Amino acid sequence: MAKKKGRKERITVYVSPYLYKEIKEMINRGDFSSESDVGYQALSAFVSQYKKEKKKSK
Repeated sequence: MAKKKGRKERITVYVSPYLYKEIKEMINRGDFSSESDVGYQALSAFVSQYKKEKKKSK
């Protein structure tokens, strides 16, 4: 069966109270729409940077 376009997988992450407070403040300021949005943006940046570093090391 083909995956539906736009389907996303769910993961759960535990963070320190400090990070949680910072994330909530970013959402309250309107910088991000939700905790999920913060996580998506952060993980996308991490994966891109990781791939870039892996290419450099080869």
